[in-house]
Amino acid sequence: MLLPDRVAFRALDRLALSSLSLLLGAAVPPASSGRARLEVTSRPGAEGCVEPMSLEDGIAALLGRDPFDPSSAEPPDRVVELELRREGTSVVARLALRDASGKLLGERILSGPAGQCRELTNDLALAAGNALDPIGLTRSVLVPRLPAPEASAEPAPAIAEPESPAPPPKVGAGPQLFAGAGVVGSLGAAPTGAIGFALEAELRWPAWGLVLDGRSDQMSSRPFEGGAVATGLEVGELAPCRRFGGWGICALLQLGAEAAQGSQLPGALLRTGFFAAAGARGLVDLPVAGPLSLRGSLDLLSPLTRENVLVGDSLAFTTPPLAGAVTVSGLLQLF
Repeated sequence: MLLPDRVAFRALDRLALSSLSLLLGAAVPPASSGRARLEVTSRPGAEGCVEPMSLEDGIAALLGRDPFDPSSAEPPDRVVELELRREGTSVVARLALRDASGKLLGERILSGPAGQCRELTNDLALAAGNALDPIGLTRSVLVPRLPAPEASAEPAPAIAEPESPAPPPKVGAGPQLFAGAGVVGSLGAAPTGAIGFALEAELRWPAWGLVLDGRSDQMSSRPFEGGAVATGLEVGELAPCRRFGGWGICALLQLGAEAAQGSQLPGALLRTGFFAAAGARGLVDLPVAGPLSLRGSLDLLSPLTRENVLVGDSLAFTTPPLAGAVTVSGLLQLF
């Protein structure tokens, strides 16, 4: 259950900035005195953080009326949409307001630690109440003026002003650091499919991420003229990413070395050359427990340098124009 008095004092600090604008700087839509409908969608990992009944009670307490009263004869002319999702150790809430025709009037993104769902519910109630009826919200949080005391010989005792609580700390403002390791399966960078290993680190903001990987592929070979030729990669990877919640799209750059060698071939030697490739990556993160998550990624690359492996005057292998890789890794959130 929300505490309206605590929410009210927090609201006093925000009214000066929010009474004329709402939800990402958009203009506040005309106040509605009719009914509203609340629709809550909880994605995996965020279930149970915000209870619809508690949120409705908090909004009603702030406005001094219940816009969600099911006994009202008036049809709802506003729809409050709330979508909750889990990102690492945080719960991210998308709050949107629509009219009866479905037109989007505004939206706002709020977030908070997964263990502080009550505070997130209070913030959502304040934002939704301001969206539904800014004037009613202002009226509900104002302290009524006390009547003037009658003249008396003794002065009236002073009334102590309540102290406003400190504003809550901002959640999700700074970057988060993740680190992990995984297994790589690749095709196109070697004569046959190759298996390798990767170490991974990522700096992540709500909408952006920067991934730095180190990848080592085992030598992969195929038969050639009674022997075999093999190649393997040792590369570093840099991938700036655009994040959309639990998934992302990245540009990808690889720089490193490609080793080639022959087996049971005359004059076979191990040779190493410079390797570079560029392409794109798609990734998906799935929360597991606490700071642990599982990541799957798919890479599509075009080599900028192409290796030609010669045995005598015969071409045994040349790097193809396209290569792909699939990586499954485990990640740990460090902060």
